[in-house]
Amino acid sequence: MITSSKIRMAKLVRLDEADRSFDLEFWAKMGAEKRFKAAWDMVLEVNAIKGKKADESRLQRHVQNIKRAGR
Repeated sequence: MITSSKIRMAKLVRLDEADRSFDLEFWAKMGAEKRFKAAWDMVLEVNAIKGKKADESRLQRHVQNIKRAGR
């Protein structure tokens, strides 16, 4: 038995009636791990378009400043 973990959704609406509800529902069903992977894939795709190598891509690792909440 083969099971697929792919989520398939479709919605047909007129352009002037379109809202974000479909997108929000779709990405909510994906879960955090798949959302992060999709975002990272987009980062790699943009860098490839710009001619950058994949190993040049990384998350920023610095912190600008930290403010402690008043007590």
